[in-house]
Amino acid sequence: SIVNAGTITGGQLDGVMLVGGGSITNSGTIANVAASEAGTPDGVSGFTDVHDKFGAGDIALQLDNLAGGEIVSVGRGVAFSSGGVVNNDGLIEGGDLGILIQAYTEQQSYFTAEINNNADGVIRSFSSEFDGAGISLGGFLASSTVNNAGLIDAANQGIKIESDNATVTNDGDILGGGPGMKTGDESNGVYVTNKAGASIIGADNDG
Repeated sequence: SIVNAGTITGGQLDGVMLVGGGSITNSGTIANVAASEAGTPDGVSGFTDVHDKFGAGDIALQLDNLAGGEIVSVGRGVAFSSGGVVNNDGLIEGGDLGILIQAYTEQQSYFTAEINNNADGVIRSFSSEFDGAGISLGGFLASSTVNNAGLIDAANQGIKIESDNATVTNDGDILGGGPGMKTGDESNGVYVTNKAGASIIGADNDG
């Protein structure tokens, strides 16, 4: 596990990469400053493969971004490719995506995703050139849960869901420069609860 209360700068590379699984607790700053010829970097990334011996019910990747913590990237703020859990009380910001969680191979279809954006949490994307979603869930995830009590502010979709069995509970604000929420054409079992006083707002009133 990694605990950061200072500053980690990845330059043109990922700020932190968890290979084979792991966890991060952040109350400081994790950032990168520029893209490279290899592509856009992530603030925090992680993945596993079949040799890492995770199974159903296991959490391979976890990020706890505490109050005052900032994860800022010109690419994706957080990119977990083997499921994972993100608990956010600070700022997570990416140029391309705020948070991406996926299961990137069918062999990892037992992994799940959980994102808890608490009352003081902000998840933001600031460019729609490539994607622009605040939160993106996809691949072969078994299920996904998003609980938002803070702010999700996206250049394009507030939340984009391209996997099955997803539940979104909103008690805060979800703002999209495109749709407030968008689901894939083949996504099944997507349920959204928008509580009293909460808002899901997209461009041209496309919530």
